[in-house]
Amino acid sequence: MHILITDETTESSRNVASSFRERGHEVHTCRDGEHPGCAGLRGGRCPLDTLPIDLVVGTGTNSREHADLRHEGILCGARRRLPIMFVGIPPDDLLPPWVPLRATRSQKDAVDVAEQVVASPLPMHSALATEVLREGLTRDGTTTRGASAEVHRRDGGLRVDLVVDDSVPLRAREALTVLVHAALREMDPWSSTCDIGISTAPGGPGTGTPRASYRAGAASGGQ
Repeated sequence: MHILITDETTESSRNVASSFRERGHEVHTCRDGEHPGCAGLRGGRCPLDTLPIDLVVGTGTNSREHADLRHEGILCGARRRLPIMFVGIPPDDLLPPWVPLRATRSQKDAVDVAEQVVASPLPMHSALATEVLREGLTRDGTTTRGASAEVHRRDGGLRVDLVVDDSVPLRAREALTVLVHAALREMDPWSSTCDIGISTAPGGPGTGTPRASYRAGAASGGQ
């Protein structure tokens, strides 16, 4: 994974970064050496502009603190709809309450928690894709039974898995991928790709019936 740790100037942040490197992950930082603030504003290159970042990680102490320049990269990551994680106690004013944030106080567990976060569906993307999928089915007069969407981040892009009832015609499925793609690109224009697959589950969940899959071509458009 490509991990963006917003600050590596404290002992706790350096320990967290070392844990990721020891597990084989690539670690990047927002900071320009010991200088405070954004490297990009100092003429450097922002990792968010040049690398397929999978997760943004902030670090703090075991006590409540206020957000400061060491945490500003978290806001940049949140704006780009990236998964956000904090090791320590997050400042109360770090992020708006509707932005998903996974926190752990244990440095020892940080890498395990990070891998779980990256493996999990993106909640805001998945909710939007599910809403658009069901609205499209309703407009077409087809059933929304079992309709769902999961969106994951993969190598700087999005992998979208849609599920619909097997009664939905192939042409309608193709139209649904276009609708979901447009909605996700509007929400998240920073992802390098948006690869959408749509599957049917004829027997319904838990029956063991194989799924027939249709996969749309990847569409690039990262900025």
